[in-house]
Amino acid sequence: MAANNILIVDDEVEITKSIARQFRRKYNVLIATSGEEAFPILEKNEVQIVISDQRMPGITGVDFFTQIKEKYPNTIRIILTGYSDIDAVVGAINNGHIFRYMRKPWNPVELNSIVEEAFEKHELVRTNKLLLSTLKSTNEMLEEKVKERTLALEEANKILTNINDEKN
Repeated sequence: MAANNILIVDDEVEITKSIARQFRRKYNVLIATSGEEAFPILEKNEVQIVISDQRMPGITGVDFFTQIKEKYPNTIRIILTGYSDIDAVVGAINNGHIFRYMRKPWNPVELNSIVEEAFEKHELVRTNKLLLSTLKSTNEMLEEKVKERTLALEEANKILTNINDEKN
């Protein structure tokens, strides 16, 4: 499995530095100062969690998450927002774009807890997909064996029928 990567997207450099300091010892922290700057980072790195500001020049956090949702569906999305952005965030949560949101200024203990929970969720989803893939391939293999055995039994039944007909 790849390193545990967090991408922080915020146009305020002090916020990105603060969050990076909080998580740099435990996770690999990547930083972008805009949604546009974040896209190439996502292309080059397997990112498990993205923490983004809602209000940024250019693309908002919700719009950024909407765009990455299709290409990176397993990436857990956390948004930082001011009080006035709550309606936009609630809409995004309801549409499935965001795992959690944090209000600015955030509580470091709460953010740490949310990030740990997000990594746990990411790992559970990843493991679940692997198990489903394994189950699917095992099921296909078993179905193939059933077909082979059915054909063998049909062939044996034909031989027995022929022998029985000859005997009669």
